[in-house]
Amino acid sequence: MTRKSRKKSDRRGKNKKQRASEKPKMVIGAPSPHDFKRVAHVEVDPASSLGFKGLPTEWKELLKASGISKERVLQENQQVLKALEFATGKFGNNKVPLLTAEQLQRTMARKAPVQQKNPSLLYKKIEKLGEGAGGIVFKIEDKKSKEISAVKISPKAELQYIETEIAIHAMSKHKNIVNYKATYLWKQEVWIVMDLVDGGCLTDFLGENCPDPWSESCIAYVMANSLEALAYMHNKHLLHRDIKSDNILVGKDGTVKLADFGFAVGLTSEKNKTKSTVGTPFWMAPEVIEGREYDSRCDIWSLGITAIELVNDEPPHMDKTTLEALLDIITLPAPKPKRDEICSNEFLDFLDKALKKDYTKRLLAHELLQHAFLQKSSTEKDFSEWIKYVIEEGGEERIVTNKNMSDVSV
Repeated sequence: MTRKSRKKSDRRGKNKKQRASEKPKMVIGAPSPHDFKRVAHVEVDPASSLGFKGLPTEWKELLKASGISKERVLQENQQVLKALEFATGKFGNNKVPLLTAEQLQRTMARKAPVQQKNPSLLYKKIEKLGEGAGGIVFKIEDKKSKEISAVKISPKAELQYIETEIAIHAMSKHKNIVNYKATYLWKQEVWIVMDLVDGGCLTDFLGENCPDPWSESCIAYVMANSLEALAYMHNKHLLHRDIKSDNILVGKDGTVKLADFGFAVGLTSEKNKTKSTVGTPFWMAPEVIEGREYDSRCDIWSLGITAIELVNDEPPHMDKTTLEALLDIITLPAPKPKRDEICSNEFLDFLDKALKKDYTKRLLAHELLQHAFLQKSSTEKDFSEWIKYVIEEGGEERIVTNKNMSDVSV
């Protein structure tokens, strides 16, 4: 969980583009029959100013504002339509799936029971840490043990939407995953209690907040710890599906933990792949955007993008509109750091293995853990010193992200 925000400002300054993660997350549902009818009548038209005829009005406006040239539309018309479909939520058969396998359902129910008791009798609120669409986050103290934790308090009406999220988080017990503690339902509130991570998310250690560039040893340390968490999840057939700097937390003690299971899904023997189009666009794998079947390697792509983010201070394509970025992710070669000439061969090879456009050629988490780049990893002690150095150098001017509650991941 991030520290309390001292400024309501983007970490890259007023003149920078809004962070991709501050834009609404796209959860694509199935279109109506009317939507299918409209899409079916779209045709390539070289005589049209946009390169298509029959576009729905919403698509026309989005394409006009995207900055995508007519020439590119004519050359890559199918990819442009896929990007438009994604951006406007008109994918067929892409309703976010429920975890309906009987065995998985029983496990989830057992792992994350909702307790009907007053949590205010157990915990004392210390300070408000942030607020977002999903609820309000507080630092809390256990009245008996004096242990410090974090709690996300949401309206009772939200429970039906976050039950799967809570269950998958509760099932994910690993040293590199934020520890889930309990869920309470009392009157009109849902309290979700978990460990507090006192450093913040990786986003808070980039750009203006960071006095020096990230060293490859620190990047390797974050990658190794994140891959340990992903290998654990993937071995249990759980996909995170929203890996990015906002959802990787760091502690002052050097710990690295995955957070935010809002888009997580569990695969079953009946359904070992999925086609749900969810996540945050700039970190999203090509196969996810295109609505194709994918597996756990969608998380590997997103982690590779996060590694580039640690070098560039932002993910690739951040200077583009969302629609143009989606098209670029589908059609262009896998991205590289802006100044790849200063990167080691080991790091560039690590990125190459994580960012294969064909996901079947992408390494799995346990395979990527064996990569030579990770041998450069700093020690926990050295990484802890780096985190504390960045926090201390930033002082009162340090900008800390609290735009949403993803940092407490429930």
